[in-house]
Amino acid sequence: MHTPGVQQKEQVQIDVSCNDRTITIIAESSIFEDNDHCTLIETNLQTKFKVDIIFPRMINTDHPIRVNVEHGVTTAMFNIKPNKRKLQII
Repeated sequence: MHTPGVQQKEQVQIDVSCNDRTITIIAESSIFEDNDHCTLIETNLQTKFKVDIIFPRMINTDHPIRVNVEHGVTTAMFNIKPNKRKLQII
């Protein structure tokens, strides 16, 4: 996802819905830098990004999500749950 101004993965938040199929990615960059003399505006680009993505299959929330931020692009990698599960018979 294109996220200009976002420089670290700590600026990215990922939420998974209760059905484990929808994720919300929120990224926010800071555009102001204060020093002793003035406030410097670093950019006039959008500073908050939010996108909802619906997957055709459930996300495996037992595995961590890998996030990489590089040159204003945020990439997130998810593990998807397999379609079939073995059930224990008691």
